[in-house]
Amino acid sequence: MPSLIVLEGDQQGRVITLAEKSLAVGRDPANDLVISDAEASRRHFVIEWANGAYFVRDLNSDNGTFVNGVPVGRALLLDRDEIRVGSTRLMFVEEISAGDVPPPFCIERGEESEDFFIDAATEAAPRPAEPATEDLQQAYDRLKTLYSLLRSDIESGDGQRRLESALALLRDSIEADRVTLIERDPAAPNDYRVRHMVTASGVSSRNRIAISRTVFAYVEQEHRPFFCSNPQTDRRVGESASLRQSGIRSVLCVPLVEGDQVSGFLYADNFISREPFSKEDLDFVAAVGALVASWLRQRREAAISGAALAGAVHAPAGRHTFVTQNARVKEILEVVHKVARSDATFLITGESGTGKELIARMAHMASSRARGPFICINCAALPDTLLESELFGHEKGAFTGAVASRIGKFEAARGGTIFLDEIGDISLAAQAKVLRVLQEKEVERLGGNRSVPVDVRIIAATNKNLADEIRAGRFRDDLFYRLNVIRIELPPLRERLNDLPALVEFFIQSLRSETHSSVRGASREALDVLARYSWPGNVRELRNVIERAVVLGTDEAIWPDDLPPEVRGLVAPAAFGSSETALAAEQSSTLCSLAECEREHILRVLNHTGWNKKRAAEILGISRSALYEKIATYSLEAP
Repeated sequence: MPSLIVLEGDQQGRVITLAEKSLAVGRDPANDLVISDAEASRRHFVIEWANGAYFVRDLNSDNGTFVNGVPVGRALLLDRDEIRVGSTRLMFVEEISAGDVPPPFCIERGEESEDFFIDAATEAAPRPAEPATEDLQQAYDRLKTLYSLLRSDIESGDGQRRLESALALLRDSIEADRVTLIERDPAAPNDYRVRHMVTASGVSSRNRIAISRTVFAYVEQEHRPFFCSNPQTDRRVGESASLRQSGIRSVLCVPLVEGDQVSGFLYADNFISREPFSKEDLDFVAAVGALVASWLRQRREAAISGAALAGAVHAPAGRHTFVTQNARVKEILEVVHKVARSDATFLITGESGTGKELIARMAHMASSRARGPFICINCAALPDTLLESELFGHEKGAFTGAVASRIGKFEAARGGTIFLDEIGDISLAAQAKVLRVLQEKEVERLGGNRSVPVDVRIIAATNKNLADEIRAGRFRDDLFYRLNVIRIELPPLRERLNDLPALVEFFIQSLRSETHSSVRGASREALDVLARYSWPGNVRELRNVIERAVVLGTDEAIWPDDLPPEVRGLVAPAAFGSSETALAAEQSSTLCSLAECEREHILRVLNHTGWNKKRAAEILGISRSALYEKIATYSLEAP
């Protein structure tokens, strides 16, 4: 019968026969198994019978429930799995034998408990089992270890804790003096950094370790594990003095592969133990390495919640992409798709940086003119005389410097689309000529006396209110009516903040390959800071901010202190570049008490870290509990 044996603890030797029912364990007297361990919760865990098997389920305990050294939430129990709570150890067995139970012991059978003691010497001897060879026992133990790691992968609790447990189990299994996880990091001095290390003493460290680059170069180039039982005689080591002189007796190194790239290494060595690693050790480390690579990839991909990106639209616009999950903007994209089927002129309005040119490019690509040219003219960037020449062309001698005839952009865009950006900034004379193109479908070059027919679609955009410009006499109302056949108004970024996660993720991934950065996502704290900023420059400004963070960032995620001061709210944007403003602020400041200064400093650090209290406490040089006391004392609140 399946049973639970108390191996260590105040009830050592007790055996409970499981009878296809739940068994509650904890300090509370109401539990089926009461343990007085100081680290046990009142209701710590329960063993459940379901679908023909037994499961252990942690009851949100304070110190966790461990199965074979791995913290679990709910896990299937296999024969001889060990459950640990603090210093209490229990073992689940499918069939009990006398050798399994430490004396003294009592057996409880089902619901009707009958306590009795048995003298192991007088008990009927069980049928002798065939002695398992050492190799079979090792293979069995390693299968159980792999199963534990797979199970922790499914239940996925704390990622860092799971990783540390995996490396500790791996070190114990292959009896290595040191097991190290090393990741590629372009920002590191040698392109690699130590993520985690477990030594024979059980001490974990992130300190730098002396490891030969010869090993890494071989693994990365060959995309295969490196196994060396004697560095002194292995020819692959070559002339690597660091490895030969290090005293290392045996080395294992397996690549962590993502796609066709090596993203890191799982490295193990022996420099004290005399036993070299075996081929079986290499196979086992490779199996664990595959799991670790999967965990690391999942962690990087989870930097931004998948739920936050659900429903995001990535609409192609030439070499660029328009990204949104905002309902209002999605409706705009549907309108653009419908408008694109015709040659109707339309007007795009919105603040600078909202993506007006991307909308125009999308319309061109979705139209029957997609094979024709797309020509963009920034009307605000050119003076009136040069703008007219650019748009309509000129004949030889039309003005000083016109040494040859030249066609304009309207002619060059024949069969395609011309995008007139910031059309609200052109002169009234140029407006009249644009109106003629719209009405007559022809242009007249500067200095010319004949009309040239053009086949072109016109899309215009502006960040100005053209109705106000008409009332002020700066824009022709007849041109406005010709352009305003269909009007698309893009909202500013501050009105579509639910697009921030998708935009940030898109910019990070598109910039990573260009900058060779280690940044792979944005932290929740950074996203919260970004959401509190007003974004006067809209999506264009957001891209610049993310590019800065990706280039300067040294972690896998973007944190609040990777963002510019004005985004974090530490400096008002209007104060940039103005020494007079800074001087006035300094002169207007008044002396304050020590408590007031402390309050302001703590608040500034909290805002700097996006109210990440762990990072704020580290900067302030105090414990987190002390920081919480300061927050309560000064009645500080997150913005």
